[in-house]
Amino acid sequence: QNFFLFYHIWNFGTPLKAITLCNIVQHEDMPSIKVWDPNDPGTKYELMHIITPAFPAMNSTHNVSMATFEVLKREIARGFHCLSRANRGIDAEKWGTLFAKNTFFIDHKNYIFVKACAPKRNLTEWSGLIESKIRSLVLSLEHYQDVKVTPYCKSVKLKLKQKDINAHTHPDQLKRMELLKKKRIQQLKAKKKAERQRKQEEAKLRALQLKLQKEREEERALFVLSLSPQLLFVHVLLLFLFVILIVM
Repeated sequence: QNFFLFYHIWNFGTPLKAITLCNIVQHEDMPSIKVWDPNDPGTKYELMHIITPAFPAMNSTHNVSMATFEVLKREIARGFHCLSRANRGIDAEKWGTLFAKNTFFIDHKNYIFVKACAPKRNLTEWSGLIESKIRSLVLSLEHYQDVKVTPYCKSVKLKLKQKDINAHTHPDQLKRMELLKKKRIQQLKAKKKAERQRKQEEAKLRALQLKLQKEREEERALFVLSLSPQLLFVHVLLLFLFVILIVM
């Protein structure tokens, strides 16, 4: 309750009303590092002033525009009025009301829908670029007094088919995508062919090793068979000598 009360009644009109958690310090041995200064002429264009507590002190809300400032004030007021009605404590129902789903898509009459299509690996980079462009669009629309802009600061994921993506893609980009697709297919075919050749070479090598092993075993068996009569004669001669020694 105190959190929402503080931000609800705070006047963000001038830099002298900045919210700081500690004193702003300027290190003389680091003159090149810019520290937020309420007397800087550039700060008068900032709508909110919430200063970071660590060096170098900076305004964490320097990029808040008039549209997002109105959204922040409205949500802070909603949170304050929601929790201020709690007589004793904040129960699960109050928390559920406070963190209820956004009703952005039913609160307004007209919408500007920006659809962006990009490969999945480049989607993060494209989304950052598009968000910056949308911010520039909102800032340009704020110059018209009869236009009230309420930005929605989240992306909406759509399940699109390939034909829907192609319908919103530049023809030159489609050609490049087709060339890349053909190149990937060729690379995949070459990789599979090389893998198949490698397996064939390994199979031939294993067959040759088995053949050589079998030939060596046959040669060893023939050698044993050819020496068997000689070994028998040697055994008989040793036995005869042993008997003679015993008799003597």
